[in-house]
Order: sequence, then structure tokens, then C-alpha cells
Amino acid sequence: MPIEYTSVAIFDATTYEQGNLRLMPEKSSNLDLGYGFKVERFQLFADAYANYPKDFITQITTMRNNLLITTYINTPFDFKTGLDLNVRYAPLHWFDVTYNFNSFKQSKTEKKTETNRGLIRLGL
Repeated sequence: MPIEYTSVAIFDATTYEQGNLRLMPEKSSNLDLGYGFKVERFQLFADAYANYPKDFITQITTMRNNLLITTYINTPFDFKTGLDLNVRYAPLHWFDVTYNFNSFKQSKTEKKTETNRGLIRLGL
């Protein structure tokens, strides 16, 4: 009988992370369309994307004997689409304001939409 090696990481007395010897490599098909333009001190970048991985690797956590065990598995289906927007305004050559927007929809077993708005960076 061959010896199977797996790794176990201990975070505290009740939390463990365990490797998965049956994990398959993840492969992905991607489509990414982007556009950007600049007018004087104003820049806009837009990017739409779709991602369809095969054997997507994800983390799962289970309870066994009052221990929290985290490991990784392949999921049969995962599809992600999204939109990134980046707007930059530089009123002065040494100062700019940047606004980033990201929204995506990820389908596994449930449909989920997340949006990140309002990330404003002031640069000097």
C-alpha cells in the first residue's frame, strides 16, 4: 500500500487546514474586453470580463469532533462575469483623484452579485 502524504497546518487548538490529494488542476477560459481614453486631464478605463474555469478550486470548512477543518475541493461549475471602471482626474500635474468601481456576478450553485463602489484615491 503506497504512502499518501498530505499537509496539515495548525492555526490554533481547534482550527486545522488539511491538504487534498485528489485536487485536480484548475484550467480557465477567459474573455476580457477593455477600452480607455484620455481627454486632457481626464482618463476613463472600462473593462468587461467573463471567466469560466474547469475544476475550480475553492475552500470548504467542516466541523469534526469539535475541530474546525479547512480543505480545498474542485467544484464542477463556476462562471464569473464583471465590469471594472476606473476614472482619473488630474486637475494639477502633481495631484489627481481616482475613482474605481467593480461589479461582478459569480454563479456556482447560487447566484451572487457583489459591487465595490466608492474607492476614491487622492494622489499627490
